[in-house]
Amino acid sequence: MLGIPGHIFALTRDQAKKQKGQGNLDPGTMDQVLPKARASRSKPLPTIPPSTVDSTSEEEEFPPCAEPTPEELEADTAELLGEGGPAREELSVAQQTCPTLEGLRQQAVKQANGDVSDSHRVYWEDNLLYTEHRDPKPGAARRLVIPQEYRKFLRKLAHDIPLAGHLGQMKTWDRLVPLFHWPRMSEDTKEFCKSCETCQASGKTGGTPKAPLIPLPVVGVPFEG
Repeated sequence: MLGIPGHIFALTRDQAKKQKGQGNLDPGTMDQVLPKARASRSKPLPTIPPSTVDSTSEEEEFPPCAEPTPEELEADTAELLGEGGPAREELSVAQQTCPTLEGLRQQAVKQANGDVSDSHRVYWEDNLLYTEHRDPKPGAARRLVIPQEYRKFLRKLAHDIPLAGHLGQMKTWDRLVPLFHWPRMSEDTKEFCKSCETCQASGKTGGTPKAPLIPLPVVGVPFEG
């Protein structure tokens, strides 16, 4: 029995045994437990020999793909501009007949007659139409003028990289602009990336997504809380 002023509590034999066992640990038992606990804390972690590490890690199986450079794009179009090849001749004919290049062709004629008022040069060389800045930056190259029928091929080549996925609008533009030129090139590149079915399926069409429309609940009673 436990006595507290004003209160009396009954203590059973089982409870008394438990309290006695919890309050009085055998000193011999403590001497055995504490050294083991200290040893487990001070024991260094086991090291794994380099030879046992799996060499087929995820990083090695799927190495990061380097972003394609304009030089690689130029190499991809080498067949299009092969010296003396039929593709080069077809490109020259398309440049001379494409309606969207009429303004550039007239500009090339004016500049050939001595007009230097424009900031960009437009000229024919080896039967191909080029444009370049009159005061080019170091490393800048001349840009080939592209007729209508070749633009989709180049946009797809710059946008769809088999090992690196589909590039965004700015990266696609950055691959095209050092090498090629055509009227409304920036707008065409943006529209091409937005209309790409693969990018639409993965949610990479650019811009801020619109908030979903959610119907509002109808209030049945005025001032209903």
